[in-house]
Amino acid sequence: MIEYFTDHLLRKVMVDPPEYIKWPPSLKLFYRYLHEIGYVDEPEKFIVMFDEIEPHFIEILRKRYS
Repeated sequence: MIEYFTDHLLRKVMVDPPEYIKWPPSLKLFYRYLHEIGYVDEPEKFIVMFDEIEPHFIEILRKRYS
């Protein structure tokens, strides 16, 4: 997942820089939604993973767009 954020998202998805910071929170909400409709049994493990990745991802964005 780290590779997705640090490589694929930044190199292949073209959005305005402020839009990138919305990805981790959006994915957390998406996994909560998947849990609500019964597609994912334990969304917490994914949410924790996004919480761990988010500070590193934000730091990369700071370096890239400052």
